[in-house]
Amino acid sequence: MGRSDAAHHQALRFLLVGATTVAIDFVFYQLFALVGVPLTPAKAISFVVATVCAYLFNRSFTFGSAGGRRTAVSFTLLYAVTLVVNVGVNALGLQLISADRDLRVVAAFLCAQVVSSTINFFGMRHLVFAASAPRSAP
Repeated sequence: MGRSDAAHHQALRFLLVGATTVAIDFVFYQLFALVGVPLTPAKAISFVVATVCAYLFNRSFTFGSAGGRRTAVSFTLLYAVTLVVNVGVNALGLQLISADRDLRVVAAFLCAQVVSSTINFFGMRHLVFAASAPRSAP
């Protein structure tokens, strides 16, 4: 399998993991809210749960890495940076997009998600899991 094929398969796996972890985040957020946890702590806890899942799933499924301390620290730093980028792009989108409030909120969220997910993929591929050999498709 060529280098671009490996990158393509990693990107597809990354998207699958991303969709899964967004669902995990949402489900945990809703469950915590349902049992009476205030919304801000509920969202914080669900984000942490989803981030841990993202690390584990991307490490093994997307990039085929053994992990380790350096990998975990690099992942955490990458997610901290992209969290700031995500919030910043979302805030900028809310100011620049002229549409009704609901559409503006959704559009800003999607713009922020695309930017931060792109940074996350390339950061994981080239920094966090760079020592991992590209995986072959099953």
